[in-house]
Amino acid sequence: MNFNDIREKVRIIKKYYPGLSAFEVLEELKIITGFLDNNIETALPEGCYFKLDNIKFVLIDPSLNEYERNRVYAHELGHALLHPNVNTLRLES
Repeated sequence: MNFNDIREKVRIIKKYYPGLSAFEVLEELKIITGFLDNNIETALPEGCYFKLDNIKFVLIDPSLNEYERNRVYAHELGHALLHPNVNTLRLES
C-alpha cells in the first residue's frame, strides 16, 4: 500500500463520515474501544489494534491527553482499515 492508497482511504472516510472524529468513526464501524491496563510493569504502547473472533478492538494508553488520544485513535483506525487482519498488539510484543 502506498501513500496515494492511504490518501484515498482518508478521502473516502471523510466523505462517508463528515465531521466525525476518529473515535466516532471507530464507534460507527462497531470497533470496540477501551484502555490498556496501566498497572503492568512494562512500558505500554500508546495504542494497539487487534481482531479476535472477527471482533475488532482498539486499546489505548489511559494516561494520554485528549490531543494524544485523538492522534492514537486515528492511527489505530488506519490499522483497522488498511490491514484489518494484522494484530498490532502481537507485533508490539
